Amino acid sequence: MKITKLGHAAVLVDVNDARILIDPGSFSSDEAFGLTGLDAVIVTHRHHDHVAPERLEDLLALNTDAVLLAGASTAAGLGPLAKANFRLLPPDQSMRIGDVDVTSVGGLHAVIHEDFPREENIGVVLSPADGPRFFHPGDSYEYTPENIQVLAVPISSPWGKLSEAVEFVRSVSPATMFPIHDALFSEHGKKLFWSWIPQLAGSEISSISPSEGNPVEYNSSGEFVRSGSLDNPAA
Repeated sequence: MKITKLGHAAVLVDVNDARILIDPGSFSSDEAFGLTGLDAVIVTHRHHDHVAPERLEDLLALNTDAVLLAGASTAAGLGPLAKANFRLLPPDQSMRIGDVDVTSVGGLHAVIHEDFPREENIGVVLSPADGPRFFHPGDSYEYTPENIQVLAVPISSPWGKLSEAVEFVRSVSPATMFPIHDALFSEHGKKLFWSWIPQLAGSEISSISPSEGNPVEYNSSGEFVRSGSLDNPAA
């Protein structure tokens, strides 16, 4: 499995013959919207930092065979994009993309403020036939699926704090973790915050901080193997 960070919450997962992009939003890199060869685009929820509809349209035009996966509330805000090649991803459901099981987790966004209603949020677990299980939680620390080898950890948000991030990591107990949802931090703040989580989460969990746009390869146990350069097939 290769995972590439593409800005804020956007990650590209290449595993076996499947290529899956999660949460290409307004804080994502331009590289995320120029990808080709995608089999699926998954949107965890409708906040603009996780989905940019005006750019998503162009991305899907580059990937006409890609299926778009999202929950009902998110789909309602995507208009025509949620019609062709769209599949509803309700909470606690599974479907196949190639030989990868895509399982939805949870259902609600973390509490931002008591005056804000909680919106839909669908975390996703990707389980290839012969690779590690990867969990992208969207915007929530509430749901902690079992047997996760690689975990994406949101670290900068109006809804979370350090203690919650640490307890989330401890509960999931992955082999390896890396930070996402970090666009609100300066580079100094990002390094400082991410240094605390590994210290507190436990030495048995490996942590890495991948460079944006550089794929990181994991073995079937979720252990870091190597990093490389992004391969984008001809459209």
